[in-house]
Amino acid sequence: MTPSITPTLLHTWLFDGEEIALFDLREHGQYGEAHLFYAVNLPYSQLELDAPRLAPNPAVRVVVYDA
Repeated sequence: MTPSITPTLLHTWLFDGEEIALFDLREHGQYGEAHLFYAVNLPYSQLELDAPRLAPNPAVRVVVYDA
C-alpha cells in the first residue's frame, strides 16, 4: 500500500488499462462543484459502509482524495 501518490502516477494508473477505484471523500456539495473525471463520490462519513460495495475486488487499486 502506498500512503500517497504523485499526480503523474495517478495519470499513469488511469490510462494503463488496469482497474482502479478513484474515490472523492468530500461531501456531495463539494463533489458537485468539481471532481476528477473518473472519481466516484464517497463521503468520508460513508467510507466504511459503502467502500466494500463500491470496490468489492480487493485486488483493485484504490485511490482516495479529499481536495
